[in-house]
Amino acid sequence: DILVAKNRKFCICTAMLYDPALHEEDTI
Repeated sequence: DILVAKNRKFCICTAMLYDPALHEEDTI
């Protein structure tokens, strides 16, 4: 899924803003 892949890359780029607690299903 393109959205998921894009979201993962976004999460990596914004690791400080990314909250794993809000995305428990995503283990990246």
